[in-house]
Amino acid sequence: MNQRPLIYVHRITNLSDARYCAGMGVDMLGFVVDPSDPDYVTPKLYQDMIGWISGPKRVIEWRSASSPDWDELLDVYKPDLIHLPLQGMATAPALPLMVEIDASDLPLLKSNPNITHLVIRDGLNVQTIPDATKLPVLLSVPGNINSQELLQRTGAAGLALQGSNEVAPGLKDYDHLALILEALED
Repeated sequence: MNQRPLIYVHRITNLSDARYCAGMGVDMLGFVVDPSDPDYVTPKLYQDMIGWISGPKRVIEWRSASSPDWDELLDVYKPDLIHLPLQGMATAPALPLMVEIDASDLPLLKSNPNITHLVIRDGLNVQTIPDATKLPVLLSVPGNINSQELLQRTGAAGLALQGSNEVAPGLKDYDHLALILEALED
């Protein structure tokens, strides 16, 4: 590969994942800020985690059908980007947006100057990224794939991976992330 792919690890819930990913050169870290989501990261935990990392852009994730108080979330979390589903764009603030869609929904995407990245949920089912897609596309994939082959075949700009919960504080298995991140270093 000529250019290093973009790597986004989302649903980060613990300092171990945040530090590991930052150390591995991940471009963006995503934190769920919806209190109804099981992976919700409180403002205090978020501040504790980002105090230990530098480098990656900070992304807040909102997946709920309800619209949050964006002003409050932006004030508390101070993200670089907002990750939300296609249907959440109607109420999104005028900040850089990372929009998550199914590959089949690409034709439904309307132009919006705030959209800076697309995350395709069913990344393994993508054959190629349409030329009309001018935005960087990240494929959401599990950790046990040949990532270089997938990126070359599809023309995607990068990958979206998921963090995982700790067994206990500081006790963590990174295999699901390490397989892809280490392969992309080569």
